Amino acid sequence: MAYGRLVGALLALVGLGLLAACDTDDGRALAAPAPGATAPPLGTSAEAEPGATSDNGVVIASSAFVNGAPIPQRYAPCPGENVSPPLDWTGIPTNVVELVIVMSDSDAPDGGFIHWIVTGLSPTLVGIAEGSVPEGAVEARNDTSEFGWYGPCPPVGETHQYVFTLYALTEATGIAPGTGAVDAVARITAIPGYAATLTGTYAVPA
Repeated sequence: MAYGRLVGALLALVGLGLLAACDTDDGRALAAPAPGATAPPLGTSAEAEPGATSDNGVVIASSAFVNGAPIPQRYAPCPGENVSPPLDWTGIPTNVVELVIVMSDSDAPDGGFIHWIVTGLSPTLVGIAEGSVPEGAVEARNDTSEFGWYGPCPPVGETHQYVFTLYALTEATGIAPGTGAVDAVARITAIPGYAATLTGTYAVPA
């Protein structure tokens, strides 16, 4: 998937999503992204195991599951321990100044659901451990209006796809603690850079 299309899909997700996909049941609706947010047409990506790569060689992967495979129950809240999975990456270009991770449910109704946003990651990092965020990183609010990781939790009887997107950005986002998902995504996708994705699936056990 081209970088521009990937960014466009994420903007559409936060712009259209009605927060009913992960059992929040509170009727809240997402606003459109900030005016003027643009997606840079840099890079292309193609699926590969265990992650997906960009034309710049960026790869994101997890030791917990391979691209396209089920996400282990441990990382879900329904049921499970609701901890974030380990992630690692390679191929970060030398002009990158900040890394960002966004995890979203691409199959949620009316556009999608943001589960996790981590900004302010150093480009010298090669990954993050299970259930942890490096010192100095900033977690924006997810679509439950809470900070931090909220794992996969689709409606019973449905299997959803969950996309981990690694953004390697050429400018700092400047996202502050407390920033909402819509504002954070609009800022992230307005900055030129590179991206790679890792997709997992999840269904609530019967």
